Amino acid sequence: MAENNVQVNDTDVDEVSEQTQNQSGNEDANVNANENLSEQAVEQVNDDDNLSSDEDNVGEDIQSEIDGLVQESANMQEDGAQAEVANVEEQQVGSPQSSSDSSANGASQIELEDMSDAQGEQSGNEAEEEDEDAIELLKDVELNVKIELGRAKMYVEDVIKLTEGSVVELDKLAGDPVDIYVNDRLVARGEVLVLNENFCVRVNQIVRDVV
Repeated sequence: MAENNVQVNDTDVDEVSEQTQNQSGNEDANVNANENLSEQAVEQVNDDDNLSSDEDNVGEDIQSEIDGLVQESANMQEDGAQAEVANVEEQQVGSPQSSSDSSANGASQIELEDMSDAQGEQSGNEAEEEDEDAIELLKDVELNVKIELGRAKMYVEDVIKLTEGSVVELDKLAGDPVDIYVNDRLVARGEVLVLNENFCVRVNQIVRDVV
């Protein structure tokens, strides 16, 4: 019985030691697995760091490009402003000259107009003086003036038959204006009046187109 008990105990001890070894082996496997997980975690962290550094580099490149574009736009605006200022200065410099030229041209034009007006007035005055002189020379010339009451066309036979008391019909109606001729030229028209038992003519119209 004692021997059987010892054998049983040895068997139990062997089983326990095997279990202990198995547990230690499992623990070692767990430790190795944990180490692998830790290494994977470290690699993941390194990868994340690399990605973040790459993103930072890309962001820096984009920012540098944006800064370059902003600087270029600012330079272009500055150049445009300088060009506008230069144009304004040129216009300001040229405007007095142009205004002086325009004023000079205006003054010369006014002088020419005044001279032409003076020449026109002088020529007009000379023509009037010449007309007055010509009229002065003609004032003593005698002219024949006749008043025409009307006209009629007759045959010789009718003229031969005229006697005292015969009536000749004229081509004008009663009240129509009579024609006033000077040297056989029609110069005016008027109406017949009786003044102090004498016939006279009142001029009502001057004929401009003398025929």
